[in-house]
Amino acid sequence: ESIALRLRGYCPPLVNPDRVGRDRFDIGRVRDFVLQFEKDDLIDSALRILGDIEIIDRDSVVRPLLEMLEEHPEFQDASVVVFGSGADSSSVVTYFSMDAGSRFPHLKVRELGAALLLENPIVFVDDVVGSGRQAASIVRAWFGDVSLANELGEQRQVLPEPTRELLRTSRLAFSFGVGLDDGPSELDRKSTRLN
Repeated sequence: ESIALRLRGYCPPLVNPDRVGRDRFDIGRVRDFVLQFEKDDLIDSALRILGDIEIIDRDSVVRPLLEMLEEHPEFQDASVVVFGSGADSSSVVTYFSMDAGSRFPHLKVRELGAALLLENPIVFVDDVVGSGRQAASIVRAWFGDVSLANELGEQRQVLPEPTRELLRTSRLAFSFGVGLDDGPSELDRKSTRLN
């Protein structure tokens, strides 16, 4: 039952509009999934896997942003900007980050171009940083190096030189909801010395 409660926040892809709000996890769905394995050792493995799934929800991404803003007050009046493009999960996370505005009223969500025209710092938000390679591919592409994006099979935006110059002189921070320990350091390592 606790597994079903933890997975209740999962929003599956919408295939049939008549199913909106009805494709939720309940104890019956978890039981049906687990019982397909038939053998006790496989059932135990399935339960362990389900027990280790973490649903990244609104709180998962807002809480680290709030903590970062508490630890670094110089970013409390920042522009919060989508990290990547509108097709990336960061666009949803950026929307969630507006929750932090209740504690930090000068924090505003802006498009990158508008944020760069202000003197305020910029915080890029995203839900997950894994190895850091995808994050680094975004930053490197901004500065004209699309080799990592191509290697990952991703299309990334190259910024015009005037925009790059504004980005170079801006105070920047990144806030990720969850991630591996190596992700932020890999992002830093692969993104330093950009021209």
